Amino acid sequence: MSIAAAIRPLPARGKVRRPAPDTLVLANRPLRPGVDPTRLSRFGDDRWILTHALHEAHAKPLNLPMTTVPEAFREPVKHVAWLMLNEDLGESTALGGRASRPAV
Repeated sequence: MSIAAAIRPLPARGKVRRPAPDTLVLANRPLRPGVDPTRLSRFGDDRWILTHALHEAHAKPLNLPMTTVPEAFREPVKHVAWLMLNEDLGESTALGGRASRPAV
């Protein structure tokens, strides 16, 4: 499966949707060359591996362990994290205020 085939287009701004459990966590991020799309984290996973979006050779592995979030808050936190990773939310919402979304 190619990365292009695995990634569904995101909706136009203003039409925010809830990702399905099989939606890619890095759906709208440039990935390292040679990444196997079958190894990419999905929204429904309890641990999101973000290393595939790190392009620096010296970068350490990066993941978000969602099991550290209390069960009652896990879905909303996952949704916000997914939106921050994939949507252009405007400069006012990005950390540091200079980009439209935080760096991975």
